[in-house]
Amino acid sequence: MIHNRHKISLNLNLCLVGDVSEEGFKVKSSSCDKEYQIYVNKISCNCHMRCIPCEICIHNVSCNCLDFLIRNVICKHIHLVMRK
Repeated sequence: MIHNRHKISLNLNLCLVGDVSEEGFKVKSSSCDKEYQIYVNKISCNCHMRCIPCEICIHNVSCNCLDFLIRNVICKHIHLVMRK
């Protein structure tokens, strides 16, 4: 599932990622008039729920989109931020 979200993020335009602030990153939705908040921390973690290309695990990130909140996966918005 992580790899699938990573692949989907490759089709998203990097211009959807807004400015960095203390609150994290803002990502505009590619399909509707929403904006998502992404937080990234650099906590060291050895879990297996990782995206190798992005060098993150589920414990290093958060997003307020439904994919992250309900399915508990690294969503396409997080992958997009990590590509920037």
